[in-house]
Amino acid sequence: MSRGGVPVWDSDFSNSVGPASDGQFLYASDRRDIMHAFRLGDGAPVWKQEGLRNRKLSAPAVIPQAVAVGDFDGYVHFLSRSDGRLLGRVSVGGGEITSPLIGSDRGVLVQARNGNLVLVGVN
Repeated sequence: MSRGGVPVWDSDFSNSVGPASDGQFLYASDRRDIMHAFRLGDGAPVWKQEGLRNRKLSAPAVIPQAVAVGDFDGYVHFLSRSDGRLLGRVSVGGGEITSPLIGSDRGVLVQARNGNLVLVGVN
């Protein structure tokens, strides 16, 4: 048995907040806050969403209905996991979302800068 691993794929991609995955796709925002999805198996681009550019996005969280990201203004944005289209957004108040979002079967758990802790359910 060998020690270590062998890279399956790599990509030149700048990200400061970290990605999320649903087992099929990898979701991440780039340094300009453009959201991307890549196929997990081979790294091929699936979609990109430029509508949230320069919003200081949080790390994404995967929920059954969508992928969610928070921003500098206290909004949580929901994107389609399959094609990246914007499904909706909601303000949780309290300013910038700085903590990582936590996805669950019931929605996404969000904490804003002022300490507001909110579970946002998705229809």
